[in-house]
Amino acid sequence: MREPIGGAHRNPRQTAIRLKAVLRNELDALDGVPMPELLERRYRRLRGYGAYEAA
Repeated sequence: MREPIGGAHRNPRQTAIRLKAVLRNELDALDGVPMPELLERRYRRLRGYGAYEAA
């Protein structure tokens, strides 16, 4: 999401409008994903914390 000209602190209303649009788009995209898949994605993400590959 791009900030309004001058930064988000200079135009909080415009920032809120843009943020709302981004959040709605993301939530709409997630709404079509079945719950088991969402849970699996979350599980994989959380299990990946701290994981690394030796060089």
